[in-house]
Amino acid sequence: MIELILFSVMGAGAGALVTYLCLTTNNKRIISESNREQAEYQQEISTYKELLRARDQSHTDELTNRRKLHEKEVSDLWERDRDQNAKLRRDIEAAEEKGFQKAMQIENEKLKAFSVDIRPYIKQTDKKYSVWKNFDLEIGFQYQLLVNGIPCFEPHKVIEQRRTEKQVDPDAITDLAVQVAKAAIQLYAGPAASMIPFNANPIREKG
Repeated sequence: MIELILFSVMGAGAGALVTYLCLTTNNKRIISESNREQAEYQQEISTYKELLRARDQSHTDELTNRRKLHEKEVSDLWERDRDQNAKLRRDIEAAEEKGFQKAMQIENEKLKAFSVDIRPYIKQTDKKYSVWKNFDLEIGFQYQLLVNGIPCFEPHKVIEQRRTEKQVDPDAITDLAVQVAKAAIQLYAGPAASMIPFNANPIREKG
């Protein structure tokens, strides 16, 4: 009877031991499986993150390339516009210069048709009295507009001096009239007087 009990007790202990060993082995397998799944999950996470990083980097590179391409296109357009504007400015300046030269040529041709004849002017009026004789003199200059060398309008006389003489020296009066006319032209025309043609042959009139 005792042997039977001992055998029963020993059998129960062995069964418990086997059960424990089975549970331990199963737990280790479960833990191993869990660790493997965890590692695979971590690997998947890492792969996904790497894909995201690669995608973001690719997108960033694409945006950078697009920006550089856009900047180059803008730069090329600006350079082209600058060259076109510079050429346009040169063309405008050349056209303006050509027009100016043409206008000056036309104006010079017109001016050549017009001229002014400026000459000393002497008017002498003889006054006779019973025992003597006086000469009233008007001295100045006369100018007249000419068109292609032909007188246009009436001449205009400017009297600068009036004097009375008892004797008249024609040469001396002529020299005086030339001096008076030149001084008057210098006074009226200023620095441009040197460019005005002057005919020293006087106009003589009798009063």
